[in-house]
Amino acid sequence: MSDATARTTVDISQIAEIANVGRSAVGNWRKRRSDFPVADSSGRFGLIEVERWLIENGKIDSRVPTEFHLWSLIDSLRNFGLQADQITRLLVSMLVYLEACDMSPRPRGQLATAVTVDDNDHWRCLSQVPADEVAKELRRAARNIEEANPALEGLLVNGLSVATSLPDDQLVSLIENFQACTDEASPRISLFNRVVSRAGKLDLFRGEHSTPADIAELMVQLVRQDARKVCDLACGEGGLLSSAALRIQPRDSNPIELVGFEIDEDALRFARSRFFLEGVATELRLEDALRVPLEDLPNADVVLLDPPLARRNWGDADLYLDERWKFGAPPRSNADLAWIQLAVQCLSESGVAVVGASPGTAYRGNREAEIRHSMLENGVVKAVIQLPGRLRTETSVPVYLWILQPPRADVDSVILIDASTLGTPSRSRSELSSEDIDRIARALQACEVGRHEDPEIAWVVSTTEIIANDAILEPKMYQPIPEVDREGIRSRSQELKAKLLDAAGDGADAIKQLLAPREETGGTASMSARALREVAEIQRGTKTAESDNADDGPLLIGVPEVSGRGVSSPRFVWKEESSAPLLEVQESDVVLALRGNPGSSILATGNYEGAAIDQGCALIRPNGDEVTGPWVYLWTQSRQFLNQVSRSTTGVTLPTLSIRAVSDLTIPIPTAEQLDEAEQILGRFNEALERVAELQSDLTELRKLEVDLLISQEGGTK
Repeated sequence: MSDATARTTVDISQIAEIANVGRSAVGNWRKRRSDFPVADSSGRFGLIEVERWLIENGKIDSRVPTEFHLWSLIDSLRNFGLQADQITRLLVSMLVYLEACDMSPRPRGQLATAVTVDDNDHWRCLSQVPADEVAKELRRAARNIEEANPALEGLLVNGLSVATSLPDDQLVSLIENFQACTDEASPRISLFNRVVSRAGKLDLFRGEHSTPADIAELMVQLVRQDARKVCDLACGEGGLLSSAALRIQPRDSNPIELVGFEIDEDALRFARSRFFLEGVATELRLEDALRVPLEDLPNADVVLLDPPLARRNWGDADLYLDERWKFGAPPRSNADLAWIQLAVQCLSESGVAVVGASPGTAYRGNREAEIRHSMLENGVVKAVIQLPGRLRTETSVPVYLWILQPPRADVDSVILIDASTLGTPSRSRSELSSEDIDRIARALQACEVGRHEDPEIAWVVSTTEIIANDAILEPKMYQPIPEVDREGIRSRSQELKAKLLDAAGDGADAIKQLLAPREETGGTASMSARALREVAEIQRGTKTAESDNADDGPLLIGVPEVSGRGVSSPRFVWKEESSAPLLEVQESDVVLALRGNPGSSILATGNYEGAAIDQGCALIRPNGDEVTGPWVYLWTQSRQFLNQVSRSTTGVTLPTLSIRAVSDLTIPIPTAEQLDEAEQILGRFNEALERVAELQSDLTELRKLEVDLLISQEGGTK
């Protein structure tokens, strides 16, 4: 067999993660140590060589964790012509195969699904064959296991069919690493979840069949926690049902019943694989739930449903006019109200459903308004929750959660929750924290028992009022107008005024220090001058500024950031897609714009460390003791520097400064006292700027408070 790490490679960021250092430290090792491993043509390094170098040089004191080898191997699979969905199916099938091998000897009474694997099909046997025979033997074993175990039909052969596309040692390495990574702390279901998560970054369209973990957690928290039967009418990869199985526990000792419907065969395979690895019994049906006869639908205590949003042309004439639509036939342009009505049809007498829907379903008119009107009159709508936008990677549209119950005659109000301001934005999506989820759940539960503990986001509105407003269920529309707390505003205003008096004094003192006369330390006339290339390393950025934002990668610094024009949000880049190794920033580097506004510059602080520089900028890094980063930065702010840049710039439409011209610029060489003074000047000015910015922020708030007091007084508001 081959070495399990033989084909594993890592990049600088991963080396930094292994050694628990910053990326700039790895860059320094690479430049200053001639024995550092050499990168291949793609800019990656062999993990074996890296591990050996780190151990021998005292950077780490143990082997690289086996799981790290596994993720590097998985990331490298794209190099062998496999599509993202093929990679994911292969990995999941491997996990199911290895789990089946481990389960085969166990007593049947201990398992949710009994499995039989012949010795000749077991991995302990296949691991002994020559490497070039493993792929063929693995496919043979997969067929045999599926034939002997109907519960595994379609879970092995489908994914392992692409095994022959991989080099022999790559395939063996994957299986051996999966084996090595499995223990009590990391069971295969844990690996499954991480594999699916990693695959989601490769295949952005998989989100249609999966529910983000934070939304799933919220949906489960919003329902009763003692249900006997839970149903998902569009279960996709099974994440919602899995979350329910973990949290919801029946009152008696009987296990929870899980029922799922899914029309996509690949997604259902994932769900079946998930529950096999979890050891949870489920009833999963490859059917379009919208077409299942009503009498065949489950009678569930809880329905959790996150269907594809705003699905068009979801049926045919027979389905559109089916008698199941008790509250009105949904439009064929949007299936949301079909799913919502179907969820109600599946509820037991005391059941509750949580259904995800698109925003328009809550406010559009015509037929959809008529359906909402009928649902409200029949007491079906318990609550509607508006979530923040960008909770899903495949769309920025916010999700609305409808909380539904069986028809009830005694319902005269609806709970409306506006959670659109919650959540924390990240690079690719917003995320609900555990605190956000708890807050929404508590607000709903409080309103259910007549308490209004969080009036900032939750309120109860009468059904009569909603129906009078065309049955619109948009939470913001019914938000109560709070009374103006004049005393609170006045108190905050006085507090700010006192703070501003102190801050104004501190700001004035800081500015006085800037204006105070200072002793001359020998002016630039007494300094020698050198070409910049003699005292600093000068490099041009390597990343194109047109690169798309990445889900994960270094911050991108380009002309907009350096020239002060800024961009709407921070930009990030894919390291793997770089045509050349990325030029990365270290603290105290100076980044200089070469075009558009040539000569503008920034001094890199610790926040910039590891950022990538695009081709429109250059990096200046002092390479000795003659100048420092702050000195170079202050020089780039001087009239002397700008005059040199002006003479060296070419072009009218797009003024450009070449790297060669930057190298030839002359920089004054300071004395030690002047270097110290440069540091002090920067510190004093930065302090003054921070104080002025704080003053401006407080003054803006004070103006708003004073206006609120004025308007509330003029309008007679109490």
